[in-house]
Amino acid sequence: MYIIVENDPGLLSWGRMACGVSKIEFTPLTWETKEVYQRYYPTNIYALSDLAFSTLWIWRHVYHLAYSEHRGFFCLQCQFRGKTYFLPPLGPSTHRLSELINDLKAYTRELDLPFCIRGVPRELVPRLLAATENRGNIREDRAHWDYVYLTRDLIDLNGNKYQNKRSQIRRFATSHDYRYHPMTPADLPRALAVFDAWASAHPRILSVAEERAALLEALAAFEKLPLKGGYLEVDGQMVAFAIGSLLKPDTALIHFEKTLPELPDAYAVINREFTTNAWSGTEFINREDDLGLPGLREAKSRYHPVRMAEKYIFEWNDL
Repeated sequence: MYIIVENDPGLLSWGRMACGVSKIEFTPLTWETKEVYQRYYPTNIYALSDLAFSTLWIWRHVYHLAYSEHRGFFCLQCQFRGKTYFLPPLGPSTHRLSELINDLKAYTRELDLPFCIRGVPRELVPRLLAATENRGNIREDRAHWDYVYLTRDLIDLNGNKYQNKRSQIRRFATSHDYRYHPMTPADLPRALAVFDAWASAHPRILSVAEERAALLEALAAFEKLPLKGGYLEVDGQMVAFAIGSLLKPDTALIHFEKTLPELPDAYAVINREFTTNAWSGTEFINREDDLGLPGLREAKSRYHPVRMAEKYIFEWNDL
């Protein structure tokens, strides 16, 4: 999901605008929303991490997510750190996109807010421009592009480009008698302890509190969503874990991956073990974005994605 650093001036109230200018209504996400979402999910051809229901659910409180069924589309609104924006609408009714955009524009105009859609996939860009008669502005949002890998690459780690990863795995295996286990609900408190140990070593990362809140939601709905998890154990202690879900029949999505801070080589091990044991039946692994953080960008690039799921920001501010 999107991390935007701004002061929060307070949240908007949900619902229809009082003066009736806007025809669209937003309702906070609940578990019942999943059934509504699944009616539109087959039309979600973009395979973006932001649009997975598992992502929406675990981040719903952090981003104050709300949805609307409007003109044949499933629309999502986010409010985070003083920013209000929409996620790309899901729906097959392409001929109504201009009407939807006009209604969303009226909604933001009434609230005196800029009109903004974040996480726009490349495929949707020309449709949005056509729907606004080229009056919108598109800009690249590189910090939030998803890294997509071939599952087989992350399992085999073949070739010179993965030599460093193989070395990290050998080094960890030589120094630690570890075991990999699939995660069960009984293991979830230990995963939170690993996260807290990692967080204590990264006090400068502003999004740690939000990520912890999302992890708590993931742990609470682990079986319900459902999610898969795996962890490494050394001398009876969990030292690393990963949690993911199925984004598409051929694509897994990794939501969390953390290790104890004193064991950096464990990242290469949990990555390979989790992919091998939980997702070998998929073709692709989506490991989400890098938030524009140089260290995270370097780490994800070293696994050599087969492609990047590009995202753009669409703005239309001529009131």
